[in-house]
This record gives sequence, structure tokens and C-alpha cells, in this order.
Amino acid sequence: MSDLGGGSQTPAAVADKGRERSIGLLGSAVPLPARAERALLLLALCLALALRMWVAWQPVPVLLERNLPDDAYYYFVLAHHAVQEGTVSLDGVNTTNGFHPLWLVLLLPVFGAADTPGDLQVHLALSLGVLLDLVCLLALARATSRLAGFPAPGVIAAFVYALNPMAVLQSTNGLETSLSMALLGLFLAAFVAWLSPERPGKRALLVGVLGGAAFLARSDNAFFLAVAFAMAFFHWRKDPAKRLSVFQAGAVAALVAAPWFLWSKLVVGSWIQESGMAVPIAIRYRFELAEGQGFGAAIVESIRQMTYPNLWLRGDPTGLPLVGGGILWLWVLLRLAARWRHDQRPFEKQIMTILLGSGALLFFFHAGLRWYPRPWYFSPMAGAFAVAAGLALQSAGQRRTWNGLACVAIAIYFLASGALLWRLGLYPWQREMRLASQWISSATPVGSSVASFNAGIYAYYGGRQVVNLDGVVNHAAFDAVKDRALAAYILSAGIGYLVDYDSAVHREYAPLMGNGYPEILEPVAVLGGALDGPLGLLRAYRIQPPDG
Repeated sequence: MSDLGGGSQTPAAVADKGRERSIGLLGSAVPLPARAERALLLLALCLALALRMWVAWQPVPVLLERNLPDDAYYYFVLAHHAVQEGTVSLDGVNTTNGFHPLWLVLLLPVFGAADTPGDLQVHLALSLGVLLDLVCLLALARATSRLAGFPAPGVIAAFVYALNPMAVLQSTNGLETSLSMALLGLFLAAFVAWLSPERPGKRALLVGVLGGAAFLARSDNAFFLAVAFAMAFFHWRKDPAKRLSVFQAGAVAALVAAPWFLWSKLVVGSWIQESGMAVPIAIRYRFELAEGQGFGAAIVESIRQMTYPNLWLRGDPTGLPLVGGGILWLWVLLRLAARWRHDQRPFEKQIMTILLGSGALLFFFHAGLRWYPRPWYFSPMAGAFAVAAGLALQSAGQRRTWNGLACVAIAIYFLASGALLWRLGLYPWQREMRLASQWISSATPVGSSVASFNAGIYAYYGGRQVVNLDGVVNHAAFDAVKDRALAAYILSAGIGYLVDYDSAVHREYAPLMGNGYPEILEPVAVLGGALDGPLGLLRAYRIQPPDG
């Protein structure tokens, strides 16, 4: 039996035969020709495009509350400064490696060409993300169809991914998410093809290039690549010649990624992106102050982070919306298990092991080790679910009607939960940050500098030099966080003002301020928030040196 689980038939023969099978979406037993399959795939593509473009061109004040995080503005300002000033920095002074390089490169013409970029450039960046997510959709459909041996499951996967509100919202978040998903999808499609041909050497080069590019798109894709290459080695465990191609692909991926590591070390002084370490360092230090440094206490905190109710209620780790994400995953996996009892299909099992295994590693790394999970970290699980659903819901004998109803139910659930997520918004407090930017531009002297722990929106709209204080995109601040000397850094950098919520200034980073805090902070304005709210008040402070 072949690895595709199709007896002695080749994948091409299975695919050709599959052109006369029913897709089973609406319970029809009428054979679905290739033309209809292409039409349905085009329909899924159009739905995905319409939903994502509708989001991408909503007014920016709306997007800031719904799905456009402050972190995205770091990219926008970095791209602008890289072109206009020749420095990869938020404030024009402190070079940073707190970004994923491929996405920044794509944003250079969008934000670098304008002397003062505004909302139009934001919409263009989000539209670029939309187009990249369509590439992901097509790649997922291709990979799923090849796995199953006929096109129908790929069409189902395309619809599932197109309508998933988590995929819609995160592909239009202004971050590297859409580029990362596009390259992961292309890598998966190439990887599935790589494990099936008679001469894998040529495809090893393509897989390696795509793997290295996926890493440059988002560095934690390393988990996906590691599990995939390990599975390829297992897949060819009885063929030394083909196993060699795994090392070749890995070497190519490493060569593609190497220039980024070298630049980061030579220019910033760190092999690893400081954006991935800055906030977790602060979190760990606060934890040590409160709970001590015991290993047992850290394990308890890791479990708490991984079982945090709001994380699961929103659905982040599952890549699916709200509470139903876990239920949907369980149902689809049970369907796959039942399918595999009748037809072993080892190749499907191997690919699903890669998707689920890398997803589990992502979750453990961000929630269990870094203690800092963010919604976009788990976007690969949205792609994994599309593949799993396509395989589980393909036409299967007398279950065509049931499969069709299940597809309709998933679509209704996605649309309803997406509407609710959109109404609630992921970042409602950011509306006040946009308004605070107007205060910065009008109430602070021209030429002054303003600091913030969440500095992206202020840097883009504030019209002043804005300095990032949590170290995510500021190497000097990163060192000050590690030394617990942020107050000294603020003074030495000549910063005139600090703007942020009470939660950041007086709770999260107060233990890291060091000597001079809070005496150097003179409150001058309340710009938003609520004293009894989760973030407290949004305040502006004038920096007052100790000597007056």
C-alpha cells in the first residue's frame, strides 16, 4: 500500500478518478466535474477576499478597537524610518531587531514613500495581508486535495479557512501573520508533494527555500519546520538516499535564514530577536518578586497560564472562535480517527501529526514558557483545522448529507461568532490611545520626546519622537529592563514625557524602574481610562529630573 493510502494507485491516478466523485457538500450524489470544483474554489476565494477586504478598509479608529494591535504600528514606523532616515528604529536613534524581516521588507514601499504616512498606508498594508492570506488559502486547498487523493477535500478546506473569523481577523492585523501563513501554506503544499515523488532531491531545494522564508516571516515557525523535517526523516526511515534529502532541505533553510542572524548580531548585538524576550523577562521578574524563584511555583504558574479561562473562551489556542473551538476540534479529530480505522492512510496521519504537534509546541512555548500568549501566535491552528476538516468532511458513501449539513453548521457558527468577536473587539482601549496621540502632537513642545511601554500608535500619529520603554523595539530600553534601571534610562535619554496606562507604569514596570521612580514622574494630564478599570487611567507625565 502506498503512503497515500490509495492501494497501488498513484496519486495522479487517484486524483483523476476523484474528478468524477461527488463533493458531498449539500448531500448531492451528482458527480462533480473539474470545472465545478474550480468554480467552488473560486467562490471560496471570493468569499475570503470580500470578508477580509471589508475588514481591511474599515475606518482606522474602528480597526484599532477590533483587530489592529499597537504592535502593528511598530512595523509601520520602522518601515518609514528605514527608508526616510536609513535606520531600523522606532525613535530614529535606537536600532532594533524586534521585528520579522520579510514583512518589514514588504512594507518598505508602502510606508517609506510617504513623508508623513497616514491611514491610507495602513489600509494598503492590511490589503497586502489580505492578498497573502489568499495565497495561504490556495496552498491549504492544494495540500489537502493531494493528501486525500481528489479535489473535494481541498475545496472544503478552502471554505473552512475562508470563513474562519480568527483567520479573517488575524490576516488583517497589520502584523507578519498573513505573510507567515502564506509561506507556511506554500511550505506545506511543497512538503506534501516532496514526500511523494520518486526524485525528491529537486523538491528538497524548494522545501528548504520555503522553510527558510517561513522562518524569516515569523521565527517561531521553527517549531513547524522542526516537526516537519523530523517527520520526513521518519517517512523515509528505510531509504537512506531519500533521508539525505531531509538534511539537504534543512541546510538550505538554514542558509536562507543565516543572513538575518548575522545582521542581528552585528548590528544589534543579539542573535535572538529582543521583541521575543523583553516582555517575558519583565513578567518573570515580577513573578520572582511575588512568588520567589522556586521551580514548583514556576510550574504552577505555567499551568495557570495554559489554562487561563479567557484564553480558551476566546479560542486563541485552537485557531477557532470562542468556546466552540475545542468542541469542533474534538469532533473533527474523532471523525478522522473513525476514517483511519477503515483506511489506514499513514500519510494523512503523518501530516496531521506535524500540524497538531507544532501547534502544541507553539502553545507550550508561548503560554507555558514565555507566559505571554497573543492571538496571532496561534494562527497556524486555523490552517491546521481547515486541512483536518477537509479530510474529515469529504464525501464518504451514505454520509454525504450529514457531511453537507456539518459544513453548513460550521459556516453558520463561524459567521455568527465572527460577528460577535467583531462587535466586542480585541483591543477596545486603543481608541483612547489614538486620541492620546492628538494630545501628544498638540500639547508637547516641538522637538520633545515621549516615552511609552506601548509606543506604536503614539509613534505613528503623535508627531514626536516616541521611545519604546518595554524593550520590544529598543535595544537600550531592553538593557535597562534587564538591569531594572528604566528610570535612569529615561533620564539619560533626555525623554521629556511619558504616556501610558496605570497598569503599565505603576504595576507591570514599576519593579523595573529602579532609583528615581516615581519621583521623576510629574502627572500633567489624564487622557482616558477609568480609575477602577482593568488598565486604570491613561495619564501623561512630565519627566522631572531629581535636581529640579
